[in-house]
Amino acid sequence: MIKKFTLLFIIITLFSRYVDSFIPTSPCPDIFKYHQLNISDVWVGLVHIPPPPPPQAFSSIKLNVYLYLEAILPTKYVGILELNEPRKAIAARLAEYIWKPISYIIHFPLLNPLPTVKIISVNNKILCVGPPVISPVITTINLEHTLFPGLRHITSDVIKRKFISYGSNNDGNINDRYPYNSLKHEEICGRAVLPNPLVVGGRPIRQREWPWLVAIFISQSLDLQFHCSATLISNQFVVTAGHCIHHEDIGKLTPNAIFIYLGKFNLKNWLEQDSLLRQALGVYVHPNYNKHNFSSDLALIKFKPVTFTAYIRPACLWSGSSDLNPYIGKIGTVVGWGSSANKSRIKIEPHTVQMRLASQEQCLRSREEFTYLTSDNTLCASNKNGTGPCNGDSGAGLLLLSENTLKWELRGIVSLSLLNTSTQSCDLDEYIIFTDAAKFHDWLTAFVI
Repeated sequence: MIKKFTLLFIIITLFSRYVDSFIPTSPCPDIFKYHQLNISDVWVGLVHIPPPPPPQAFSSIKLNVYLYLEAILPTKYVGILELNEPRKAIAARLAEYIWKPISYIIHFPLLNPLPTVKIISVNNKILCVGPPVISPVITTINLEHTLFPGLRHITSDVIKRKFISYGSNNDGNINDRYPYNSLKHEEICGRAVLPNPLVVGGRPIRQREWPWLVAIFISQSLDLQFHCSATLISNQFVVTAGHCIHHEDIGKLTPNAIFIYLGKFNLKNWLEQDSLLRQALGVYVHPNYNKHNFSSDLALIKFKPVTFTAYIRPACLWSGSSDLNPYIGKIGTVVGWGSSANKSRIKIEPHTVQMRLASQEQCLRSREEFTYLTSDNTLCASNKNGTGPCNGDSGAGLLLLSENTLKWELRGIVSLSLLNTSTQSCDLDEYIIFTDAAKFHDWLTAFVI
């Protein structure tokens, strides 16, 4: 009896291991998972998505699922994506402002092999990204489902009253997550929901402290990779460095290769609820940009307009004098995901560092190289203590707090640093060169305003 039990246990164990090897791993188990129907050999995909914020959830909910399949399909059948619960039940929940995930089921085109996740998005917001697949044969499947709850009659006033009564978050402030529809650009720019303390030497930041910080990703092979930092200056433009519109492997970047991640915080968390991904619609490098000495090193990237939230807000353009002299010795702030001087890897979450602005004379006297790299359109800043922007911070903004308006205004854009030959990284004991955004105010406003 014991031998039979042992043999049965071994068979079950071997079968379990075989099944485990047969089933791919989901990159986002909370969003997508594989499920076996009863005791059959048929496997399906189950998708659970959070409803988008109102009013989108009341008009239409569009789910896109992109899958990789390591096989050639024998027919035109690519599978089916459908609701896994009645539409009326979903509409009833939304009408009562119950924000429970919506359930879908995917019927795969083949029993074996099972496809893996490439991208899952809802209303063009990416919720899940799977790892790239390397295989001699790959078929990309795109399944789409649009749900119309039929609740268009619900107005924004009703939405606001309902969410305040239900409590959309811990502090009861609907605007922490949902749009600032009534505020104009000049009323909201340069002001964060959380205060921005000045701490010389750098520190990690909290979400909502620097809501104009933007991550630029580029599409490379079958993946999105972090490339540069940028600053949001309107509801459809970010400003970055001109050299960020180039990649050493790809060359000059076109709009379809550039993705703007607004409200981004953790670079590894693809499910951040309050971030928003936009593909570039246009790229505008300053016409005087010189890739050899980095003069006029700035560029604008245009994307589909966004609504401002507590997590996505613009910085103000410079409103003071373009003359640098009144601001020498003032402290500016740079925020980004850049590496530290002795490490090559970028940070997963952004850090901030404060730096003192220097005169052109101080910069030029410090190192001979600055004679060739600086001009009337650049400025220098540094603490000369090993802290400052480095790899990954290119394109990030240097912002100063206006004494008149108490708003954060964009004065500089991270351009380049000297090389520390010992560490083969940024020399943060020397000045960092910034493009002086104040000198390009007319060019910027020609696009933005």
